[in-house]
Amino acid sequence: MAAASFIPELASWKNSEGEQQIRIRITIDRKLKRVPLGISIDPKHWNADKKEVRRSHMQHIQYNAIIQDKIGELQQIYLKDLALQRPVSSASLQTKVTGNSIAGTNSFFDYYESKIALLPSPATRKNQTSVLKKLKDYRRGKDLLFSEITTEFLNKYRNYLTKNLGNASNTVHLNIVKIKTAYEEAVDAGLFEYERVSPFRRVKLQTTKSKRTKLNEAQIKDLEDVVLTTGTQEFHAKNIFLFAFYMQGMRVADVLQLTWSQTKENRLHYSANKTKKGRSRIIIPKAEAILDHYRQSSLFNKPKDYVFPYLRKLNRKDFSEEEWLKRIDSRNSQIRTNLKRVAIKAGLPPISMHVARHSFADIAKKKSGNIYLVSDALDHGDIQTTTNYYNAAEPEENDAFIRIVFGEDYNI
Repeated sequence: MAAASFIPELASWKNSEGEQQIRIRITIDRKLKRVPLGISIDPKHWNADKKEVRRSHMQHIQYNAIIQDKIGELQQIYLKDLALQRPVSSASLQTKVTGNSIAGTNSFFDYYESKIALLPSPATRKNQTSVLKKLKDYRRGKDLLFSEITTEFLNKYRNYLTKNLGNASNTVHLNIVKIKTAYEEAVDAGLFEYERVSPFRRVKLQTTKSKRTKLNEAQIKDLEDVVLTTGTQEFHAKNIFLFAFYMQGMRVADVLQLTWSQTKENRLHYSANKTKKGRSRIIIPKAEAILDHYRQSSLFNKPKDYVFPYLRKLNRKDFSEEEWLKRIDSRNSQIRTNLKRVAIKAGLPPISMHVARHSFADIAKKKSGNIYLVSDALDHGDIQTTTNYYNAAEPEENDAFIRIVFGEDYNI
């Protein structure tokens, strides 16, 4: 018998009003899924020990009743599946319960919102919410039922994205594909059944190969040589861009959140914010020179202090996941603005932090010819973006690879 538990909890993120959603965490055979209850409260009203809403909340009786009702519903479905010898898992229970709450309205919007609420990553929730918002704007306040999603509807929406919003073909493709994924998940869960073939099958979408801005070695040298006033925003932007390039196309969120405790001797040890994979990377002399500047010129050089100045004086624990993501995005926007100014002074095309990633990938590929090691260096979560196979490179392999790319003479 699969052991199951149903525990009330608060979501880790806050909404715009500072409230956190109440959910039921389903655990079966150590696998977790969560069911949102559609109610949110200020966390000060939540009793974490008793797993219930405190009496300080004016609707504590109603909210606690909703919690117990949902737990009872989950237990009934769970026991029934066991009795009928059906396969039972946290995912199957989640699907059945969310399906029961949505099927009555047949609302695609309700279903999509419930799926977004269950996503663990704030960045993914943000991206999916953006896709849903466009669709809601197109409907102008009207709900969207599953039965209304036809090939004709989708073709009209595709044209709206292209002609009215001016979205590029790749953006249109991405939006339609995300809607399709949510739609087909609902069909698989038994919430809706289309006639004969999926309406998405006849929708024609085009994609174009993105023209990615990247710098060659000569342009990187031009950027290195541009003289800027020490301590200015342009100076910091140039440093963080070059550091990301030297550290093998390190993602901007990882560089911004880099602390001194992650730098040991001549290596950088960190967990990638996007893929959650641990990374151990050699710090080449040019990158070490940037670290030395901030180590010697700043009072913020304790182990837990951020290396670069953009997030200093901020405590990660004071922010929800969404709020912290906004801080990251805001600082990235600030860096982008200053990098454009630096690029003009260096005689380069407009650049952003992602250009450091593209530039490293292009130079590394040309100099090493080893797609496998380039992929590992870039920390691709989906190896299909680089090649058709993947095995994590050993640190020694990566070190040798970096000698080829940067031609640095140093001791490991």
